[in-house]
Amino acid sequence: MKRTLGLLTLSLVLLQGATGCNYSEDREVYKSTYMSPKSVYAVYKPSNETAWSYEIPPQHILVVERDAEDSGLEWARSPEGYPTSLSWELYPITATKSLLRNNHYSSIPIESGVIELNGTPMIIGSTVGKPIDPATVPTERAIEDIEKDLPEPDALPEPTEEAAEDAAE
Repeated sequence: MKRTLGLLTLSLVLLQGATGCNYSEDREVYKSTYMSPKSVYAVYKPSNETAWSYEIPPQHILVVERDAEDSGLEWARSPEGYPTSLSWELYPITATKSLLRNNHYSSIPIESGVIELNGTPMIIGSTVGKPIDPATVPTERAIEDIEKDLPEPDALPEPTEEAAEDAAE
């Protein structure tokens, strides 16, 4: 029994190491839709100065994580444990969630970044904007459709002499 339990524990540790994931309670997920578009912000608590903000495009997910050097909520109790960096990743709303980890995605992020913080207390939150009518959002179009909307080359005005001289310089 001890051998089985030991092998199970070892295999879980190896699996975690192989996936490159570590547990963090400081990970938050924000979902932006057409009916509930979101913006995320990080504000330094003492000065109310905005450290970072991001307007999430509709139909996307933003994952925000503060550095996890301390375990649990130690950073809230000790000044030397306040976050010193914030990382973020943007995924499409159809991103595949990790089977083993809550608030993690197995898809490749569209955008990502790391912001350095000054190590003081901070608030991370979000705001909800006005709903967007999906019919007003431009859709992807084939190049043939775009070319149909362009004017014919002979319909363009002739350049003036001044414009030709400026182009020559």
